[in-house]
Amino acid sequence: MIKAVFFDLYYTLVRYDPTREQQQIAILKEHGLETDITPMCAALHFADMFFYQENARSAIYKRPEHEKLAFFEEYEVIVLEEAGFDDVPEETAFAIIQKLHQAKKKLVFYDDVLPAFDELRHKDIKLGLITNAEQNQAPFEELGLYDHLDYIITSPDEGLGKPAPHIFWAALRKAGVKASEAIHVGDQYDIDIVGAQGVGIKALLLDRNNILEEIDDCPKINSLIEIVKYL
Repeated sequence: MIKAVFFDLYYTLVRYDPTREQQQIAILKEHGLETDITPMCAALHFADMFFYQENARSAIYKRPEHEKLAFFEEYEVIVLEEAGFDDVPEETAFAIIQKLHQAKKKLVFYDDVLPAFDELRHKDIKLGLITNAEQNQAPFEELGLYDHLDYIITSPDEGLGKPAPHIFWAALRKAGVKASEAIHVGDQYDIDIVGAQGVGIKALLLDRNNILEEIDDCPKINSLIEIVKYL
């Protein structure tokens, strides 16, 4: 019997407004590079895997400024290549990433988040967050996450981030449940799914844009509303 559901944060519960896909497409167009939502979603997802791997090695936002700039330039090159734009000059990638960082945006919940929370609460499910983000990187209080969730587990607080078993064990202890009594939901296979399954937690891969067709060893959902089917 499932007693707790853990969530990833970015692109599971929250997104940017305007969306990062919209921002990328608009800024690329300024540089004569035109694409649309579907390839951009896939490109960003692929680049995110690079982000999480690098962040696990050394926290991006704790690196010296010149290293952060170099990282995000490399990140943007990956986005461009995966979106079908080869041989884009590095200075163009750098100009794009600068515009993206300067663009006005805010974090908001996806439309399915609060309805899913309400449905799970109605079934007496404990709700938790497992994130590699630091407290000062995400507006937990402004988003109302402290009001909607029973606990928030962050990698800086626990010393290790996803996919390390330690952070998932910490979530289980906080919830007071066994691994077999919990579900973890996230959008990153290597970080969320592999990590949760490694400690025996059932994992649901959130694939909002249907771009993860090659993954077939875990349940996939398109909306958080679907979680109730796996309780």
